[in-house]
Amino acid sequence: LLFRTSSMPQAVLRLFNRFGLDAGPDVVVGILRVLLVAIAYWAEAGLWTFLLITLGTQLLSSVVQTATGWIVLWREGYRGVMRSSCKEIRRRFPGIWSLIWSLNAGYIMRKSTRELDILFVGALLGPAAASLYHVAKKLGEILILAAIPIQQAVYPELARLWARADGRRFRRTILQIDLGAGGIGIVFLPFIVFETDLVIRLTVGDEFAAAAVPLILQTVSSCLFLFGTALPPALFTMGMQVRFLQILTVSTVCFYVALLIAVPSFGIYGAPLAHIIYNLVW
Repeated sequence: LLFRTSSMPQAVLRLFNRFGLDAGPDVVVGILRVLLVAIAYWAEAGLWTFLLITLGTQLLSSVVQTATGWIVLWREGYRGVMRSSCKEIRRRFPGIWSLIWSLNAGYIMRKSTRELDILFVGALLGPAAASLYHVAKKLGEILILAAIPIQQAVYPELARLWARADGRRFRRTILQIDLGAGGIGIVFLPFIVFETDLVIRLTVGDEFAAAAVPLILQTVSSCLFLFGTALPPALFTMGMQVRFLQILTVSTVCFYVALLIAVPSFGIYGAPLAHIIYNLVW
């Protein structure tokens, strides 16, 4: 969380239209991770082996991405980046530091709501409940994974519309993206509601049948998230990164308050309910 280094190389590769290099390391490292996990499973390795494989491949991905970004910068003629003046950067790009801090602070807060809840459920209800909730959460957040590339892809178009002061198309684009992404979630939701047992049986097995209701609630939360797909890039395009951070802070506080109340009151169902409240506030 605190030492994530992929943002800079990703930005560099996208600026220079090197999308293949941007996606390549993740694919290669992903394949390597699958192979190592398969070998560890075949060798009946312990939990620490799988943990080290996960940590090692994540670190490898960050190192490869960072090195690739610097190599592209070097080849494009930008060889004195580290000697650049921070004051000069601030003068040429007003508001860049608030943007950087808002992005990183927002990432940490949003990541905390997606990770610390599992630890909280485990501490309060035990490892069995944490496992059930983890399965339900991962399955229910598949829709969110589809929305993240949309946010990245729509940012340049929103920036162009805002720069041209085309407010009408700007608002229409945001509305179309939010309704389109949310509509996909609404179409997907009935399948989860009526075929939850089938989804769980085909993905993780009948042993996790008790995760059915949390999966439905988590899917509802994901649908709410999809209806706000275009909001983060829109706020950044408008230069409202501080407002974005304020909204995210309020939403995060509401999430943790709801989590502290709902989990002791409703057990494993309380955690996805906290996510629903988070996305409603957001």
